[in-house]
Amino acid sequence: MIVHDLPAGSLDIQCLTIPEYISEKWCQYLVHSVIELVTEEFKSSILLLDSLVKAERIRASCCHVEGQTLRIRVFLLNKTTLMPHAPMLHAQNLIQFVDKLDLCPEKFNGASFKSDAVLRQPTLCNMAPKDLLDIFIHMPSPSTAYDTLQDVDPDVLDLLNTVLDQDSPPGMKTTLYPYQKRSLWKILQRELAPQPISGLTSAKCQAVDGRPYYINLLTCQTQTQPDKHRDVRGGIICEDMGTGKTCICLSTILQSKHMKIPSDGKGVKCDIGSKESFPSLTNLATAQMLRDGTWKLYQPYLPDHILKLMRDNPAYYDRVEYPMSVLVDRPRRVNIPQRTLKVYMASATLVVVPDNLIAQWTGEVYKHIQDGELDFLVLDNKKQPIPPATQLLNYDMVVISHSRFGLESDSGGLEIVGISRKCDCPYIGATRKRDCSCRTIDDPSERYISPLLQVHWKRLIVDEGHSLADSNRSSQLSAKLFVTWKWVCTGTPTQNLTESPVALTRKQAQADDLKRLGILVSNVLNMEPFASKKRSWNTILLNPFMHSNPRASIAVAKLMHRVMIRNRREDISKDVTLPELNKKLVFLDFDYYQWMAHNCQVAMVALNAVLSRREGPDYLFSRGNQKALRETIHNLWQSCLWHSIDPQWLQPAYDNCVEKIDDIDKGLTTYGEEDNNALKEIRDVLLRALNDKLFLAMMTTHSPSYLISNLPDIPRRKWGWLNGQPGIYVENGVPARHAIVSGETVTDITAEVINSHQATDNLWVYDETEDRLETMAQHNRKRKLPHMSGGNEVQEPVPRPLAFIGKSDLYNANVYSTTSSKINYLVNQVKNCHETEKCIIFSQHWNEIQEIYTALRLVRVRAMMYLDSKMSNTERSQTILTFNTSDKVNVIIMSVQVAAYGIDLSSASRVYFVSPVWQTAMEQQAIKRAHRIGQTKPVYVETIVIRSSIEENMLKRRAMLAIKAEKQHNGKASSSKEFYNDRKMQEILNHASFVPLPRTARETGEGEDLNVQQEIDPFDEPVALVKPDNKVDHEAIGLNPPPSVTIEDPPLPSPTLHPEEPHRAKRTKVSFQLP
Repeated sequence: MIVHDLPAGSLDIQCLTIPEYISEKWCQYLVHSVIELVTEEFKSSILLLDSLVKAERIRASCCHVEGQTLRIRVFLLNKTTLMPHAPMLHAQNLIQFVDKLDLCPEKFNGASFKSDAVLRQPTLCNMAPKDLLDIFIHMPSPSTAYDTLQDVDPDVLDLLNTVLDQDSPPGMKTTLYPYQKRSLWKILQRELAPQPISGLTSAKCQAVDGRPYYINLLTCQTQTQPDKHRDVRGGIICEDMGTGKTCICLSTILQSKHMKIPSDGKGVKCDIGSKESFPSLTNLATAQMLRDGTWKLYQPYLPDHILKLMRDNPAYYDRVEYPMSVLVDRPRRVNIPQRTLKVYMASATLVVVPDNLIAQWTGEVYKHIQDGELDFLVLDNKKQPIPPATQLLNYDMVVISHSRFGLESDSGGLEIVGISRKCDCPYIGATRKRDCSCRTIDDPSERYISPLLQVHWKRLIVDEGHSLADSNRSSQLSAKLFVTWKWVCTGTPTQNLTESPVALTRKQAQADDLKRLGILVSNVLNMEPFASKKRSWNTILLNPFMHSNPRASIAVAKLMHRVMIRNRREDISKDVTLPELNKKLVFLDFDYYQWMAHNCQVAMVALNAVLSRREGPDYLFSRGNQKALRETIHNLWQSCLWHSIDPQWLQPAYDNCVEKIDDIDKGLTTYGEEDNNALKEIRDVLLRALNDKLFLAMMTTHSPSYLISNLPDIPRRKWGWLNGQPGIYVENGVPARHAIVSGETVTDITAEVINSHQATDNLWVYDETEDRLETMAQHNRKRKLPHMSGGNEVQEPVPRPLAFIGKSDLYNANVYSTTSSKINYLVNQVKNCHETEKCIIFSQHWNEIQEIYTALRLVRVRAMMYLDSKMSNTERSQTILTFNTSDKVNVIIMSVQVAAYGIDLSSASRVYFVSPVWQTAMEQQAIKRAHRIGQTKPVYVETIVIRSSIEENMLKRRAMLAIKAEKQHNGKASSSKEFYNDRKMQEILNHASFVPLPRTARETGEGEDLNVQQEIDPFDEPVALVKPDNKVDHEAIGLNPPPSVTIEDPPLPSPTLHPEEPHRAKRTKVSFQLP
């Protein structure tokens, strides 16, 4: 119902001068008459007033009150005609202006009434939520209140009652927790009994006389009743990680497996008896059962010929799509042929899951569902076609991977109206005309239509559906399907909605989250008016919310509470108690050589900051150097486990530093007292590194080195750095008899042993003449090469003194330790518990994953790597399945970034973070891979931190941000996706913050007489380099071999310190110019 003129309120404004036509009596307000006369504070209000008067949405009168005060009273006009331009924008302006008005009746009716009190709209007095995180955290758990339901079918009420009373749906092994039952109840209620909603398209206001009225946000009309419409049949299942979202989804499918399929007036047909003038009662009943979709429930009681009749004649409807030209062109005398698509009604649920979760969904079915109770099909092979639509009708659930689903769209299978897709055929010569070989879509026989599009699915579930908000294309693909109920299943509906105190701290993050939520609501769930009016989300909700409009905040909160299904943690804890979670930080000291490499990295960053004076294009932290900054800081971060610095950068940096110090001493320049002293520290760090030949040799490879004891003399000299020098390591104060061998060499040694067949086989040969140790394969190849001299005559090689080394010669050699304290700690921890507990090792760098994997293989611990970007879908799924089910594989190494979401690793009870994770939300997600429902053991989480390094500074800064965010909790605290973009962290990195000498190392002397000793940090149990029985070696090394890692290097020649060594893998390096 449209209302007539409503007394909206009055507004007192301050003017510089009062216009002459205005007196103490009410007179008509003239547009643009006072805009130049009011003070700056009220100009925005007058601009709104003028625009609304011109748009004929309001009328206004004004009078002079006292002094320079002008009072304007406003009436809302009745306008039945729609506004020709921007009605949603005018509606927002109208609401904004109404909220500024004073509802005091005395001021509205009496021109001379004076009062400082202002009576605002009641909505503005309510406590509106401040931000999205506040809304998400305080979102109530699903309520099962029947008294709030309207117009619900009695059968539906009985079903909802059954959900709460039973332990689990029929056919399910697992007993549901009470909170899972409440979620299931809410899902079914939204599907079967959607309730009328109001408030999205109308804003409630109050007139001066107390009457309520509503402003239509789409048409800018004033109404006495709000617009109401049915809620969407679906929503967002955003239960916390590890609370059993997959189990809830499976219980929903089972509970509604035999439920009647809503037709929604689609004109469902059945061909049984359609050609008969008087169809039999059997045919009539059969056709009705097919149209209802309930016939599978009665299969055991139906005769075979009826079942065959039903399978051969599935129910369907004709989908008619009109080409766009028909809709927009002028009327035609000749009807354009309409394309129709036969869409079959199915009782099946389509589940779209990430590629790496296919095996997990399959495992969950076998875990929770009784055999034979759920017929399901898995589609993840891109090379196999999808079965015909009539075959898909036989399943209760079809699981398809994201990539396989996207392939259907790429092939044009999800287009049914003949809209031309993008042609990627090559051009003809130098012309802009394409040599098109695309299949025509005008010929129905040639046009491919995906079977997924020929089925009207009962339900669509998109697992880890937050990805739909990342890409409009993905959400559009799901919108093309014909579905009755749609659900997005995710623990994080948008990337910043998490209860981590640092997760949502920037205003831009809220805008991004709202935009993502808008994509899910409009493109995926098809909620009106956002689905049909693409700009309405931004105009009605996003922009007002970002301007702190309380009405928008309340509207967003209501929408999220209604659409999202999430149980609060405190409510879940009442129903289920997870095993104890133990978290601790483990602080370690650097190994000496690891310490030097790290400090050299710090020196390079600090030298750049000092010499560039922290400004200009050469400064590493300038905007134009973001790529170099990212790679440099990540190299510095990786050096906390191990990362080599190119020796060829050290000497130029040292020379540059010494030159600047000389200039400072001569008074030619200065960088300030602090930076002048920093240059001297940098010089000392670089000089120490340049004077250590063993350190420079170790820096020529990217991997850490291993300490190996009891090697025979020749292998010790040829495999060890600098002819087998022991370095600074001592054992109980006495120099140990060991060699420091590169990781690549140790890997090559073990590979040779594994490939040998007999213990007596000779594996290496030493040529005393050339002082060269090589494998037998290399030696034999050289012997087979013919040395031609004149014609075809072959000269026999001159015999040389050779020494042969076999596997048995290495039986006494032991791998004692590594040059990385983190790897030493991880090896000891994993070896102590891997036989009885499963372990997850989370890293944030690919190089670290490979180094840890190599170390575990060398100590004969069976481990698997989960490399999301380097493994196929099948390999990723098989890796997770093997880890969860195999008793022989108890260690998995994963990247935090790609493995923190969606994967169930509840079989593991030990979690190790190789380094601190800057984003607390990501860390929590990673921990929840193990600490979740299904876990039966206490979970122990350890984060390894190098003392006094960038890692400890990162932890301190993260804790400060968390405390600040908890105090403010208003989105004003500063945080960044990458820790090196944080200002405080940049200040730390900008100034030379060298790590002090490790506590395990001792120094004597200075300069060239400097002597350093460090006690070996050995493995708890030294590991034999070669075992007499190499079966274990085959098992440990043959599982999940590491893929080749592509690592780049600057185009500079590396110094050859070991001429006899084979070609080594290169290191990731970053070059930046020193001023």
